[in-house]
Amino acid sequence: MRLVISNTIEFPITVNVPGASGAVEHSFRLTGKRYSKDEWRESVEALQASGGQRDVAFLLESITGWTGQILVVADDGVPVPFSTDALRLLLTIPGMAVSVFVAYQRAQHASLTEGGRLKNSAS
Repeated sequence: MRLVISNTIEFPITVNVPGASGAVEHSFRLTGKRYSKDEWRESVEALQASGGQRDVAFLLESITGWTGQILVVADDGVPVPFSTDALRLLLTIPGMAVSVFVAYQRAQHASLTEGGRLKNSAS
C-alpha cells in the first residue's frame, strides 16, 4: 500500500536581509521533501542532539528546489537555478538557515494537520 500524495511540499518564505540602507524583504518559495510525522520527529531530535551542528546539512539534504529566489545570482546578476551549492550559499546569509527551517517546519506540520486532511504541494 501507499499514500497518493506528493513526496514533496512547497512553502513560502519571507526574510528581511540587512543591507546598506536597511533591511530588505525577500519572498520566494522553496520545495522540500515531505516527511512523515515520525520521520520529522526523528530528524528534529537528531538536530537537537547535534546542538545545531547539522542544521545546514539537514536543509541541504531536504530542500529540493526554489522559485522566485533572487538572492543567489550569477556574475551577470541573473538569479541562478536551484542547486545544492546555490542553496549552501543562500544559507550563509545570517539568520537564513533558521528562517528556512522554521518555514519548513510550519509547512511540514500544516501538510499533515491543516483542515484534518493531508495537503499536497503544487506539482
